[in-house]
Amino acid sequence: MPALPRARLPRLASSVRDLLSSGGDLRAEGDWVKSILNSGEMELWRSMAPVDRHHGLRVACGLTRRLAGSRHADDPRWIAAALLHDVGKTTAALAPVHRAFAAIVGRIVTIRTATRWASHGTDGIGRIGRYLLHGQLGAHAIRAAGGRDEAASWAEIHQIEFHRQIGAVALLDSFMIPREVAIALSAADAD
Repeated sequence: MPALPRARLPRLASSVRDLLSSGGDLRAEGDWVKSILNSGEMELWRSMAPVDRHHGLRVACGLTRRLAGSRHADDPRWIAAALLHDVGKTTAALAPVHRAFAAIVGRIVTIRTATRWASHGTDGIGRIGRYLLHGQLGAHAIRAAGGRDEAASWAEIHQIEFHRQIGAVALLDSFMIPREVAIALSAADAD
């Protein structure tokens, strides 16, 4: 059984920065988000923790800068993917310190273990398992809410490091995500 995607130290540092800076007023960006997301996606957006909404906005802004001037510039499908890529974390309902612990645990457990843990219900182990599987859970939530398939696909695979994975281009092709977009989304997520 394959291992979970590994959280790298720069990505963990970025998560800590988002946790510390998420106290800002998210309402200022509300009109822009409403102009991008459909009603089902907007409901998911509203259900996300402020830290995840703040992070999604940061990723969407970074994506917009990276794709400026390209044929994918300002495409709402990919901006929605950036905004919602971490929506699956909602199912875990972990406090910031527990998220950090889960990210460290995710460096040593397999997908099989995380899946087994996720079935534990609302206890700590169950929530850690769901946090580790937040990509798949987010993809399911996006599809169930009538969200765009591109946003669901990106949520499902966003933890993969495309520049390091053998076969990543084939994976992107199977999810119909342009390589240029995946690289831009990954880079914006890592900033």
